[in-house]
Amino acid sequence: MNSNSNLADAISNGDITVAKLVSMNYKYAGVFTKYGIDFCCGGNIALNKIIEKKSLVSAEVKDSLLSLTEHLETDFTKMSLSILIDYIIHEHHDYLRENIPVIKAHLEKVATVHGKNHSFLPKLKDIFDDLSNDLIGHLNKEETILFRVIKYIESCDRFDEKPRTNGYKSLDHLLGNYIKEHETAGNLLAKIRELTSGYNPPADACTTFRVCYKELEDFEANTHKHVHLENNILFPKASELELKLGLINDQKEKERNK
Repeated sequence: MNSNSNLADAISNGDITVAKLVSMNYKYAGVFTKYGIDFCCGGNIALNKIIEKKSLVSAEVKDSLLSLTEHLETDFTKMSLSILIDYIIHEHHDYLRENIPVIKAHLEKVATVHGKNHSFLPKLKDIFDDLSNDLIGHLNKEETILFRVIKYIESCDRFDEKPRTNGYKSLDHLLGNYIKEHETAGNLLAKIRELTSGYNPPADACTTFRVCYKELEDFEANTHKHVHLENNILFPKASELELKLGLINDQKEKERNK
């Protein structure tokens, strides 16, 4: 599906998954966020099915997508694994490390000043603290373990070398843990969205209060895109490469011989 016309046909028919759409045009992410459609962890659902499930107006959703179809962005599916990993680190990991302390400070201030009148704020702060702590540990593991393994496998493929696999467990074994952590992050983000009424500040919100809500909304959008790139593009491509190099079969053989 390389042309805009084919993509437009797929949207009209509704037989393409939400994750696939966002993979081909990042601007679709904004449409799905608007309608409360999960395009990362729960993105492997056909467009028609998710529209029906959420009782949305099909023509309205599809027209919003079609209006963006002629403005295709970077096709991340065409990137090498190493370049995609570097992009994820630069655009998403660095973003989280830079913005988490800022949002934490703003939430602390807002909860202290407005917590008496808005009893949900201490809970909101606690949920964000849990989410940010989980994410920082998650990023460090990805960069020191998972991403290095993927880059190594890709390098072996490029130079037609057989990877050294002593003590190596299949990527599927590793990826399952990371995907579960993504799901946990998604659940916490959903709780934050619910507590903030979709990031709509109360009428008496001060400037910091309003800024904090916008920061949380941007944080959610960045994290959803981050998880989408990993769950729906990086991880599947890495698994395909592992299968191509015969590593999965080698691992299964080792397990049988133990």
